[in-house]
Amino acid sequence: MPFPSAIERGYPEKMRAHGLVFWVRADSGITISTGVSVWADRSGAGNHLTQASGPAQPAFQATSGPRSRPCVTYDGSNDLMTVAFTLNHPATRIIVGIWRAAYVAVDTLFDGAGGFNRGRLSRNGSTNNLQLNPALAAGTATSLSWHVYTILMNGNPTSWRVENAQVASGDSSASTTIGGATQGAPGSGGFAWANVSIAEDLMLSSVPTESIIARLNHYAGSMYGLAA
Repeated sequence: MPFPSAIERGYPEKMRAHGLVFWVRADSGITISTGVSVWADRSGAGNHLTQASGPAQPAFQATSGPRSRPCVTYDGSNDLMTVAFTLNHPATRIIVGIWRAAYVAVDTLFDGAGGFNRGRLSRNGSTNNLQLNPALAAGTATSLSWHVYTILMNGNPTSWRVENAQVASGDSSASTTIGGATQGAPGSGGFAWANVSIAEDLMLSSVPTESIIARLNHYAGSMYGLAA
């Protein structure tokens, strides 16, 4: 069956010319042991998310994502998946995710790898913060709903968006290392765990034109029934 036009125009596989280096989607590439031990990279770069420890493996849920699509759910206690690869600014990350529980303490939807605050989206009270070095100004989003989060990391300016509408921007040129991808906790692990679910996550080693960013957001919005 052909894809609807918005999905076809923004299909991430078409983005290799823009530096597609990481792409996971929960309808494929899932290896289950205790929980999800491998979430295979669809980009062709071989940057697979892994978690060798059974107690720290997130759960695969076949119909709990938006539009009853699959997702991977982290328990907020000790679950995380990560992969290290060379990635610095400029870079783009687009992720379809949700916080599953009401805010209790700082918790992390995603980060880079090999350290923390490498593009870490976290909650702090009633706000969502994109933590780089230094942190950007806080923005707000309804974290207990599914959203398409877009992070454009390019030193100064760097910004993050919800359904492709800008929420916050600032200067992150003090540290431009991303280092890979982590879900469910900071890239250094060990704290700020989050009870979150992720349906799709992709990264580019560039900040492309606004038309390309719009195409990717339209793809995600159409796939998951989220306005973008």
